[in-house]
Amino acid sequence: MTVPITVPTTVPMTAPTAPLTPLPTTGPQRVSPTVPANVRGIDHVGVTVPDLDAATEFFARAFGAEVLYDTLPREHGPKGGWATERRLGVPQGTVEVAVRMLRLPNGPGIELFEFGGPRQAPAVVPCDLGWQHVAVYVDDLDEALRRVIEAGGTSLSEPVSSPGPEAGTGAGTGAGTGAGTGAGTGAGTGAGTGAGTGAGTGAGTGAGTGAGTAGAHNRYVYCRTPWGATVELVTYPDPQAYERETNLRRWRP
Repeated sequence: MTVPITVPTTVPMTAPTAPLTPLPTTGPQRVSPTVPANVRGIDHVGVTVPDLDAATEFFARAFGAEVLYDTLPREHGPKGGWATERRLGVPQGTVEVAVRMLRLPNGPGIELFEFGGPRQAPAVVPCDLGWQHVAVYVDDLDEALRRVIEAGGTSLSEPVSSPGPEAGTGAGTGAGTGAGTGAGTGAGTGAGTGAGTGAGTGAGTGAGTGAGTAGAHNRYVYCRTPWGATVELVTYPDPQAYERETNLRRWRP
């Protein structure tokens, strides 16, 4: 429900008793919430799949997941009835066929559910309401994408650079490359022309490489699992642009 906001057309010309502190004009407008002392973070992510064993194989091959335990082994299911419907908020007649907890190398667990019942919608895409994707941090994006495809997933596009506040600063790349290239070229050209050629090549290569690679290491790509769920692969080894504006940092494995 939209709540109307009334803005007065005139402002009383009464001088304030203390100077007003202006709102910041740059950086995020941030509110510091009171965080309960017992809240640590995300423990696991639940994923409904059409075939528990096939999904287990996909997560194992693509992300190195391991089986921790079966909460509901297939041979003990299906589990349904009023208690299940009420506990999970699912339609009448829905049954849990099998439930399994997977362990990733780092970060939250993945809990797999296989259901049976009167209805099951297809996997959501990012424009649908609800939890719409899981992002997995990787060190080598290209290798991780290769493994996802090899395990039966698909890539929605080529990997792209992270946008805006997530872009890498790439501050040291150009300077380091330029200095190294200039020194090497100068030494190899000869005593008579080494100084001039080395300085010119070093400066030109350093500037060009620095501009071209700034932020290029911070990248992401969206993928689909074999059953159609959305998974994002993301990596950001370079400092991100937002870090210049706040002392807060996003968590990563």
